[in-house]
Amino acid sequence: MYEENAKQAIELMNTEAYVLGIFSSPITFAYENLMYDVVAHICSQKYMNKKWYNNLPPKSFYKIVFTFVLFMYSAFVLTSISTEYYKQGPARILEYSVYLWGLGDLLEEIIGYVGCPQTQGPSYIKTYSRMKRQIFDFWNAVDLLSHGLLITALFLRHFYEDETHTDARHIFALSLLVMYLRFLEVFLIHRTMGPTIIMIKEMLKDLLRFLFIAVFVVLGVGIYYHANLWPDHQTMWGDDLTKWRIWTIIYYPYWQLYGELNLDTLDGNKKRKEF
Repeated sequence: MYEENAKQAIELMNTEAYVLGIFSSPITFAYENLMYDVVAHICSQKYMNKKWYNNLPPKSFYKIVFTFVLFMYSAFVLTSISTEYYKQGPARILEYSVYLWGLGDLLEEIIGYVGCPQTQGPSYIKTYSRMKRQIFDFWNAVDLLSHGLLITALFLRHFYEDETHTDARHIFALSLLVMYLRFLEVFLIHRTMGPTIIMIKEMLKDLLRFLFIAVFVVLGVGIYYHANLWPDHQTMWGDDLTKWRIWTIIYYPYWQLYGELNLDTLDGNKKRKEF
C-alpha cells in the first residue's frame, strides 16, 4: 500500500478502528506487541517524523524550560539549606519551585502509567499491563528513581531533625544527578543525537558483561595476594563497614588495573603487618 499511495498509508498508521474486538491503531498495536519490523518500516518512520517535528512547539521553548529547570535545581543544591543560612537568600523560592516541578512531573508520570480517567485512546492493553510495560522501560525506571530520591530528600529535609541537613543535601544532589541523566531522553527525538544515545545505551550493556569478568578476575587475584601477604589473618568482618577485609582483598588488583603496581608492598622484601 505504501508503494501505491504513500501519503494515504502514512495517514492510516494512526487510524483507530475495531478489529477482532480490539480497538487500536496500526502503529500502537505494532509497538505494544513488539513488532519492531513494522515500527522500523519507512512508512512508520515517516509518520513518527511528521508527528514529532511538525506538531511540536518551537524548539527554543523546550531549550529554555529544560535549561531553567536544571539551573534552578542546581542552584538549590549548591545553596546551603542549614538552619543558620537558609533564611538569608532565595533558597526557599528555589526549594519550593523544585518541589512544584517535581509534583507536576510526578503527576505526568502517573498519568502515563494509568492513563487519563474516562479517556479512550488507541491502546487496547489494560492498566496492569500498561503499568508493567512502563515500569520495565529503562527511561521510566530512571524517572521513578529520580522521583523516589526527591521524595526521600523532601522527607529528610522537613521531617528529620538535623541542623545542617547533611543527609538531605546528599540525597538532593543524587536526585539532581539522576535528573541530568533523565534529560538525555529529550535528545532521543533528535535526528543525530537520538541514535547516538541509543548506541551508547547498547554499548553499556556489553560493558557490563566486561565489568563482570573484570570483577571476577580482580577478586581471584586479590584473594591470591591476601593469602600470601597475610597467611595468619583470621577476622573477615570488622566492627565498621570500612574495616571489612574485602576492601583489602580488592585494593591491590584494582589499582593494578590503572598501572599502580605497588611493588614496594608485593615484592616480599619486608615483613608484612596486619592492617
